[in-house]
Amino acid sequence: MTVPMAMLALLDAGPTHGFDLKQRYDALLGQERELKFGQVYATLQRLERDGLVAGVGVEAGAGADRKVYAITDHGVRDFESWLDAPVPPASRPAEVFARVVLALASGRDANHVLDTHRRVYLDRMRALTASRGEGDVVDRLARDYEAEHLQADLRWIELASSRLAASRPATPNGRWTMSTILEGRGLTHSFGSTTVLDGVDFAITPGEVVAVMGPSGSGKSTLLHLLGRLLRPTAGEVWLDGRRLDAASERARSAVRLQRLGLCQPEWSRSSSFLRSAGRLMPT
Repeated sequence: MTVPMAMLALLDAGPTHGFDLKQRYDALLGQERELKFGQVYATLQRLERDGLVAGVGVEAGAGADRKVYAITDHGVRDFESWLDAPVPPASRPAEVFARVVLALASGRDANHVLDTHRRVYLDRMRALTASRGEGDVVDRLARDYEAEHLQADLRWIELASSRLAASRPATPNGRWTMSTILEGRGLTHSFGSTTVLDGVDFAITPGEVVAVMGPSGSGKSTLLHLLGRLLRPTAGEVWLDGRRLDAASERARSAVRLQRLGLCQPEWSRSSSFLRSAGRLMPT
C-alpha cells in the first residue's frame, strides 16, 4: 500500500508526470531499493481507474510526451484516511522467527540461525552508526528507523537464545516445553541378542544432580554411553539443549562431546563414572 499512497502524497503537492514521481519517490523512500518505472506507471493507471488521480494534460519530454497527473478530491480523502489509520503491529517477526521455528521443528541447531542473524544485524548497526551525521533529515529519519528496528530484533535474538537454553525438544503436537537440558526418549539398546535397555526415558533439568543406580549388569554404563554419544541406540532418541544427537553425524557428535558433554571414567574405579553436561557432574 505504500507506493500508491506515496504517489498520492507527491501529487498532493501539485500535478506532475510519472518520471518526476519516480525521482522524488526514490529520493524520499527508495533507500537502497529504487522504484521501477513500470511499477510507477502501473500504479498511476490503477489510481486513475479508481478515481484517485486524473490525467490533466501532456508535457513534452526529451523523448516521448509525458502524461501529467493530478490528485482528485477522492484521492485526497483516501490519502488522509490512510495517514490517520494506525499501522497494525506485527504479531511475529516473520522471516527470522520462521527460520528459528523450522530449525527447531527439523531438529537442527536454531542457535546457529540466531548467531548468523546476530552477526549480520550487528554489522548493519555499525554501518548505520558510522553514517549517522550524513544526509538530510529524511536520510537520518530512515537510519534512525532502521537502527531502532535492528535494536528490537537484536533484543529478540538474545531473548530467544536464553529461552532455547532452557527448553526441550518439541512434543508430538509440535509445542515446546521448558527446562530439560539432557533427555533420552524410549532408549533401547541390544548387544547381539541381549537387550540391555528397553524403552528407557531419562531427563535432566538445569541445576539437577542425578544419580543412576542399580546392580551390576543393569545397564547403567550403557545408558551413560548412549547419553554421552559413545554408542548409538538401537531405538529411541537423545536430545541435548534442543538438538537431537542420535541422528547427528559422527562429526557433529564429536563436537558435542568435545564442547558440551563428556563421559569421565577414572581408572581407579569403574563404578565412579561421571557424565558431565552443562557444567554438572552426575555420578553413577
